Formats: sequence, structure tokens, C-alpha cells
Amino acid sequence: MKVFDVQSSKMSIALALGAVFSIIMIEYPRAFAFMPALFALVHIFSQSISSKVMPHFSWRSIVPLLVIWSLGFSSVFWSVDPAVSLERCIKLGPVMLIGFVIITWALNQPTDLKRSKPYFYGIAIMVILGALITIFELNADKAFYKFLRDLPEDSKFSYAVYNRGTVILTLLTLSLLGYFLYIRRSIKALSIIILCLTFLMLQTDSQSAQLALVLALLFFFLFPYGSRVSWYALMLFIAFLIISAPHVAPWLYGHAEYINSLPFLGGNMGYAGPRLEIWDYVARYALDSPILGYGLEATKVIEDFDSKELYLKGNTILHPHNFALQLWIEFGAVGALGCVSLILWMLYRISKLPYKADKQVCLSSFIAVLSVSSTGYGIWQGWWLGTVFFTTATILYFVRLEKTD
Repeated sequence: MKVFDVQSSKMSIALALGAVFSIIMIEYPRAFAFMPALFALVHIFSQSISSKVMPHFSWRSIVPLLVIWSLGFSSVFWSVDPAVSLERCIKLGPVMLIGFVIITWALNQPTDLKRSKPYFYGIAIMVILGALITIFELNADKAFYKFLRDLPEDSKFSYAVYNRGTVILTLLTLSLLGYFLYIRRSIKALSIIILCLTFLMLQTDSQSAQLALVLALLFFFLFPYGSRVSWYALMLFIAFLIISAPHVAPWLYGHAEYINSLPFLGGNMGYAGPRLEIWDYVARYALDSPILGYGLEATKVIEDFDSKELYLKGNTILHPHNFALQLWIEFGAVGALGCVSLILWMLYRISKLPYKADKQVCLSSFIAVLSVSSTGYGIWQGWWLGTVFFTTATILYFVRLEKTD
């Protein structure tokens, strides 16, 4: 009875936290820069106190984080604005530490299915309620958003305020897909999640989330996981796109009129024209300093981009809306090749996982993150890095769960 009570209490707490996190995720998504780490830190210490066992720290996980931070710090010495680069580098330090904390948490969680159940059900509640809240807001003129901020009922602002939250729940859904499909085999839970997410995707303004989900599902169900050739082909394809990005972007812009006329991508539905224009002038500028680039956060201070201003007025931009071009303009070929090396290592490790379910969750989540990074947000935004770390922790937890063939 005592074991049941403890487990029942943990489930209740997890569901309650999932409900609270769902509101924060949708209404205050920028809090994801620190909120997952705060939860992880509190949980790690509470577990250590109750079990009287020190947490296990995987120091190997901090190596890639240190390498990324070191590259950012090094760019201060060749940056077009060293002060701006140094400021961002200082802010990135705590963010990288947050990543280490979240990953450490994932590596210290129980792997048996009974004790891991509260976490994944909490994430499920977070995704389901997050989707329902967003659907409500999209159809109720952002009523809850206005209430929380004490805004007048006639306030007007874009529905894009819900895009970040939609992206977060999209990324978390992929681990749940693996969990309820292969671990719990709960068609009921899976059906509820899919139903809520489908209604959300039909109404959201976040094309980044829509595209990421479609690509992720295609890879989840259709990628030939047992084919070594397919893995190598995927690695080469992604490496080619990153390395050739400064040359591909201007070529795409040459076809911008046609691309922008396509359904979903342009017209009143998408932002293909503005994105292609940004990519074009950022790519051409990056090729003027192809080895080292212009330093961390360079696009924030560059004011002489050669924009043709066909789709977007002005010749300045905060970030390129594409991770590959951002790496090229900030770190040149050094950054691009470093990114390729990291991605190839990650894909190789995924390909060697023993269970297909693990490969499906890891690869589909990886593709979703890559998709959003290629079309949406700046790679150094705190909430985005926090989301990636949170997603990574959930994936690691799933991979560590006890499984059978």
C-alpha cells in the first residue's frame, strides 16, 4: 500500500506540474531558457537527499557545450563588434551550464517503467493542455493572454505570440509518440495527443512547427533504419547543405518569385519571399569573409547588407533565420565544418542504438530541431537553447528506459 501511495503521489505531482508547465509553455515560452533547468536542479537535489546518493555527472556531455562556447568566445577577436560578441558570449555561459544540468538530470532518472511513468505522463499532459490552450487562444482573440497581462480586450497583436509554444510542444510530442507506441502501447493516450496536435496544426500560424512535424513523422515511420547506406546518404546530404549554404541561398533567391507563389510557402500563407531575401544577402555577405566570418551575433550590428528589398524593406536583420547561414556569417567555414562534425557524430551515434524505437525517436526529433533551426529562430536565443536541451533530456530518458525486442 505504501509503494502504491508513493507512486500515486508522484503521478499526481507530475500531472500537476505538467498542467502548470503547459500554461508557461504557451503564455510565457521565453521562460524555457531557465525553467527546465530549475526543475531539473530541484529534482536532482531532492533525489540526492532522499536517497542519500550523490548524482552521477557525465562530464563527457559538457565537452561539446564547452567547444561551442569556446568558439563563440574566440570569435570576439575577429568580430566586427567585439563588445556585442563578448556580451552574447557571457550570456551563453549560464545557458551552456543549464544544458549540462538538464542532461545530468536525465542521466540520473530511474530506468524501470513504473518509476519513469510519472515523467512521461506529465509531459503528455503538458502537450495536450498546451495544444488545447493554444487552440482556445487562437479562437478566442487571445483572451487568456490578455487576461494574464491585464491588457484591454481590444488590444491587437499577432497570433505569432503562440508560435514558440507550438514549436516546444511539437518537439516534445515525438518522444511521447515513441513512449505510448512502444513502451505503454496506449492507443487511447496516443489518439488524444494526435487529435489535439492535429487540430492545433490546422490553425497555428507557426509554419516552422508544421514543417518540422511533417518531416519528423516522415522520418519516424518511413526512414529505412536498418540500411547503413541510408544513414550515410543522410549524413552526406545534411553535410552538403550546410557547407554549400552560402552558394545555395542566392540560387534559391533567383527563383524566389516562383517559390513565393506556391501554396503554403508564399502569398498570404507563408513567408518564403522574405526568408529567401534574408538568406540571399546574408549568404553573399558571409562569402566576403569565408574562413572566420564576422563574429558572434554579427548580423545584429551589420548595417550594409545588400538587400534588393523586393519582399522585405530595410537592409538589417537580427538573425538569418537559418542556422547554417548564421554559422557561416559568424564563424565562417570553421563554424560550418565544426557543425558538420558534430552532426555527423550525433547521427552516427543514433544509427548505432540497439533498438529501432530509440532510433525513431532520436532521428525524428533531430530532424525536427534541424528543420526549425533552418527556417525559424536564431540559434543563440535562450528559450530555443533551453527547449533543445529539454527535448534532448526527454530523448535521453526515453533511450535509457528498459526495453525488450
